[in-house]
Amino acid sequence: MFLRIIIFRLLLVSFGFTTTRRLAEKEHEPSGQIPDASEVQRLAHFARSIARSNLVESPCLAASLALSWTLGRRGICTTLHLGVQRRNGRLNAHAWLESQGQLLLDTSDGDTFATLVAFEQQKTR
Repeated sequence: MFLRIIIFRLLLVSFGFTTTRRLAEKEHEPSGQIPDASEVQRLAHFARSIARSNLVESPCLAASLALSWTLGRRGICTTLHLGVQRRNGRLNAHAWLESQGQLLLDTSDGDTFATLVAFEQQKTR
């Protein structure tokens, strides 16, 4: 997962958000069985830990795209949320990932962000 987050960060820097999101959601051949809920939570926990390590700039977006791609390959649809909040006169941006209404990846530490846009991954199988 660490390498995937780094790759998605490089894609974001090189090609921008729109192209990188399209690559993350591109239809691909699903691999193997659909994982159970504990496997999904394990992947989400791993992505969240990497994002919080501050090894990657803009970690929430890169980690959300990487996890979305990983779960999409396993047949699980996700929704990528982009939001903002105003704090101390500054506008802060954040990205997080949900699946079937369940929060999978959020590194905001309980801060509240207003959703500006949500991108729902299309089912690939």
